[in-house]
Amino acid sequence: MSEFIDELKKEHKKILDLYKKVEDAEEYDERENYLKKIKNLLVEHLKKEDEYLYPPLKEEAEKDENFKVALDFFITNIKKVTEDFNEFFELYSTNQLSEDTIIESLKALKKILVERIEKEEEILYMEYDKRVKKS
Repeated sequence: MSEFIDELKKEHKKILDLYKKVEDAEEYDERENYLKKIKNLLVEHLKKEDEYLYPPLKEEAEKDENFKVALDFFITNIKKVTEDFNEFFELYSTNQLSEDTIIESLKALKKILVERIEKEEEILYMEYDKRVKKS
């Protein structure tokens, strides 16, 4: 595994570890603090993927139509995941959600996040190492 992919996987672990702290937080301020950290980590992580992961994969996709279809799915999907998280963060930060809605939303977002991370690590990152870095 390349150092870059290893770094991205470590960031995934940090994000999920923080998410666990959000779930365990008993006070609003504590939960908000962890959510801000998650948001910042996600922004940094996505920026890194946009700058260093996707451009070489897009080049590779031009050579392989099946891979292009899969990569387009990942790109479209991450945009939707990002929109969902941004909407939640906006509503949460402006106190527009009830406690029950917050808990339900956090569970739903975690499911989306875990599924996304698993697919990235099982498919996208392996393709990066195979096609781009050829470790």
